[in-house]
Amino acid sequence: MGAGILDGAMELCKAKLRERLNDTGMALGTYAQPYHDEFRLIGTAYGMLPAKLIMAMHFLCACNNPDRKHFKAYYAVSFWVSFFAAAGGGSLANMLMQEQPAVFVDDAVLPIFAICWFLVNYAPKEIGAVMFDFFPIRLICRIASSINRARSICDKADLAVEKLGPGMFVGPVLVGSIAGLGGKLLFDFASRLFVSKKVAGPVSRELVYPSWATWSACACSFTYLLTTYWMPMLPKDVSCTLVVTILVCQVLASELSGGPADLSAPIVSCFHKISGIPAPEVCAVPSKPVKEVKKAAGNREGEEEDAAGWDPRARGLCCAFEARQRGEESSRESGGGGGGRCRSHRSSEKEKEEGAEEGGLASNSRQPWQRQPRCQRPASVQRI
Repeated sequence: MGAGILDGAMELCKAKLRERLNDTGMALGTYAQPYHDEFRLIGTAYGMLPAKLIMAMHFLCACNNPDRKHFKAYYAVSFWVSFFAAAGGGSLANMLMQEQPAVFVDDAVLPIFAICWFLVNYAPKEIGAVMFDFFPIRLICRIASSINRARSICDKADLAVEKLGPGMFVGPVLVGSIAGLGGKLLFDFASRLFVSKKVAGPVSRELVYPSWATWSACACSFTYLLTTYWMPMLPKDVSCTLVVTILVCQVLASELSGGPADLSAPIVSCFHKISGIPAPEVCAVPSKPVKEVKKAAGNREGEEEDAAGWDPRARGLCCAFEARQRGEESSRESGGGGGGRCRSHRSSEKEKEEGAEEGGLASNSRQPWQRQPRCQRPASVQRI
């Protein structure tokens, strides 16, 4: 009984809200109508490039990800991770709406992507990456990628409204946002999955530290749905042109200024100050593989041990552990700093004795201030 009353009240509130929004949109639409032709002219300029060429430039832009060098040695991983970055958002949105992804219905998608991926990663002298570094080509490719991304957001928002109904608010916004952001999220998760032992960093950098990619996808999806369905002040083609223009302006500002040009930064900063929700602390993600990072940390630890001196009890544990591994029972009685020696100790002492004999010194003339040679401790032996 209570649930039925609550559902009825919710539907009544949504109906009132839709009515208010519709009236407001119709009133604002009369003021925006004189500018429809100008926006359609801009949309015609965006449509001068063929769709397949826009797709190819979008793929070229997606394959030039700075993190591609971490999995370049594994061509299959590199191919699919880059494909997730290029076409993952639209494909994920289609699957959520129970539609077939574009790669299944268009035979040109995968070959075009394969050519762009090869030119960027494995062509002689990486000709694709070299071309992308040329400013005019990079600018055109990024503009084409923004056009492709904006159109994907609008198309998937239309699909969500068609599937879920025009009265839904949250679902279409989420589907449109996934279409514009899903590729980035899938790339982060896939790269972490395949090269987790190579790259140090959070599971998904975009999920942990939301950037312009997140906020722009949500804002563009909301803007398109607001101006087209909830407050119908603009036709679909004009509203789509408005969304494309927002992303293209950000690309132009970024390329001309040489910075990220995050247009959402002031709004996000105000949101954190007003709401009291702390902004995530951005920490530097190391670009070196984890193996190199651990090796550098081990070298620093070794230098500290050299300065502080090697504990003979730890040396005895190390030697005893290796002796047990070889099955030599006699070495167990050697004690903490006794006669049991591991291979590293024996080889270092032998070299020092030979050097002392060549210099005319006694082989057992070790002075008290001379430290015992170090040995490499197994991972299972804890420091004392």
